[in-house]
Amino acid sequence: MRKFLFVAAAAVALASCTTQDIKQGIHPMTPDVNLHKVDDGVYPAVFSTKDFNWRGSNLMLTLYSEDIYEGKSIDNLQPGDTVYFREDTIVVKGTKVDKNFIEINGGIEQNGAMLQKTKDGNYRGMQLDDHSTYTLLGKTALMLADDFTIIDCGDNPEDANDTIRTNQKKYLEGVKDYKRDFSELNTLVTVKDGRITNITRRWIP
Repeated sequence: MRKFLFVAAAAVALASCTTQDIKQGIHPMTPDVNLHKVDDGVYPAVFSTKDFNWRGSNLMLTLYSEDIYEGKSIDNLQPGDTVYFREDTIVVKGTKVDKNFIEINGGIEQNGAMLQKTKDGNYRGMQLDDHSTYTLLGKTALMLADDFTIIDCGDNPEDANDTIRTNQKKYLEGVKDYKRDFSELNTLVTVKDGRITNITRRWIP
């Protein structure tokens, strides 16, 4: 009986120890995207005005996903956990919380990470210039909806957006040289039923 109790106690202690030693491996919640059949959604994207094929009514573009981390996992970070951040795996040594921000291992300048809590309780990865971090999904060609719209920023932050519902080709061929390239940092592409229905670009410095 004593032997049985000793073995049972040892098993419980081992299980407890094993549970405490389990470390988190945290990755952004990146969607699983089939580039041959892109799901409905809104995607950060990279392309230029030269990537439009007006005869074929399609656009060649590179899709990205904003790096969003599950809130519960980040809130429970412990030393020894790992966080995948900007293609690097960071082993957590310490964290610092300041309101809606959490700094890991001293922040970006110390080869750590900076995350910001979002309205839904999750966290977004941040760059030094406050832009989000992104994960590459891949390059694909998507058809343009017949009535796709473009909402484009002005030259200055206080300028009203331009909304283009017709003559999109003429508009894009007439933009200034510095506006011919679209970036994942400022451009969102809406896809529905495999076609692009909207391209929105916001002003950034």
